[in-house]
Amino acid sequence: MANAKTVTPEMKKRSEAFKAGTPHIRNPSQGGREVLTRVLSQSNSAFSLKQYTVALAKYTEAIALDPTNAVLYSNRSACYLHIKKWEQALRDATRAVELDPKFTKAMIRRATAMTNLQRPGDASIVYRDILILDPGNKVAKDELAKINKQVKDAVVKGNVSLVPKEYHPAGKVVIGGGILYECLFCHVRWCGEVV
Repeated sequence: MANAKTVTPEMKKRSEAFKAGTPHIRNPSQGGREVLTRVLSQSNSAFSLKQYTVALAKYTEAIALDPTNAVLYSNRSACYLHIKKWEQALRDATRAVELDPKFTKAMIRRATAMTNLQRPGDASIVYRDILILDPGNKVAKDELAKINKQVKDAVVKGNVSLVPKEYHPAGKVVIGGGILYECLFCHVRWCGEVV
């Protein structure tokens, strides 16, 4: 579950700066703000043109200028998702969430990477965390429903095993791909063996 931290003045300052089109730089020097603005413009333009490797390089350059900016890590994660580099996408989305624990877009990118890494149990936990922060989030609701359907279909087909009741009182389903699981029926989080 994501930490329910309040928005810090630093996070608020960065958010307001990005909305105003003037990204925050921790130590602006030698025209650093102008350089970052130019790099961000180039990266956003490349992304919109679906030139993901170009955008990836530019977001990397921007991160070097402002390594505490969650949006930059999240955007680079989006680039990695588009070029199917799931581990790197997960790493950057995780870093974005570490910097801003309430950043639901980064959380969605994190869960998407987990799903593509065959970690549906972990992804469902992230989607549930998103729904705690934003109960109306349609993407999280839809993706969680897909994961639940996949697991239920696997149960019907016999592609998953049941956990003995001594390990889980309800004796529910174990899904592979992670260490921490959440029972789809009683919503208890527990550890189980990968099937």
